[in-house]
Amino acid sequence: MRWFIALVIALTAVVLVKAVMDGCLGYILTTDVRSIAEFYLRSTYNVFNKTHWAASPEAVNAILWDYRGLDTVYETTVLFIALLGCLVLATKLSSEFMEVGEWLTIIARTGVKLIIMFIAIIALILAFKGYVTPGGGFQGGSAFAIIPLLILAAFSCKYLENLGYRVNKAEALRSLGLLAIAAIAVLPFIFLSAYFLQNQPKPWIPIGIPHVITFIYTGGTILFYNLAELVVVSMEFTAIFIVLTLLRGEEHGGH
Repeated sequence: MRWFIALVIALTAVVLVKAVMDGCLGYILTTDVRSIAEFYLRSTYNVFNKTHWAASPEAVNAILWDYRGLDTVYETTVLFIALLGCLVLATKLSSEFMEVGEWLTIIARTGVKLIIMFIAIIALILAFKGYVTPGGGFQGGSAFAIIPLLILAAFSCKYLENLGYRVNKAEALRSLGLLAIAAIAVLPFIFLSAYFLQNQPKPWIPIGIPHVITFIYTGGTILFYNLAELVVVSMEFTAIFIVLTLLRGEEHGGH
């Protein structure tokens, strides 16, 4: 029996080595940078050659809101449609929270309050500084959406409602965020005869948005996109969490 186990292990090792050598598990990445990646890295914040720059030292944000901004609009639209689907399926749910479960201890609740404060600060920093350091509106919104989950865990559904967390309010704020994104994208086209989602000047359209307002560096439109995306993502996730909580309350008969 032992020789059989040893034979199986040896054959497995041989097969795995052969698979790795033949590239069946994927090829090892080279140290070379792809041409498109090199273009983004060289152009996004090249103060010496602003021909294709995006005024953002954070290349990912520059790609999301400048070079490939339309893709980000589509992704935001997909999330919006997904939320609509959740709300349509939950149209018959009561909008009122029931008092479900007991509060955690005072120590746990105090700890949660402190954590919530730090999460809110981190979420805002991710959105405000996303065009300078890694982060952005989606990351900040996702972090901010953790707050209602912590409130649900430490306190109760009713407590969350008393703080103003309701589906209709989340929908309204989400809609304002979407309108802000649409306005920022369309205004250059209407007033500057530029392209939809135009940020910085490009060779084919030498018109752009100022990347410095008084003493505040904004990266053109990127800062404002991130702030609007923060509102959209955080409110969409919050609405989904509330709907799931209401579904749970319905399943348990409101208790």
